[in-house]
Amino acid sequence: MPSDELGKTLMHEHFFFGYPAYAGDTTSGSNSREVVINTSIDVAERAKAHGIER
Repeated sequence: MPSDELGKTLMHEHFFFGYPAYAGDTTSGSNSREVVINTSIDVAERAKAHGIER
């Protein structure tokens, strides 16, 4: 896709990072599939609300 067609784009983002006991754990010890999916949906919706398209 040509760059001029991208619109507002996040080039590289992590919606979920870490796992229990990992030094960079940001999940407070819970990384169940349901938590990861719900958190990712919330983050995507917030990004879209700011005009992020891709």
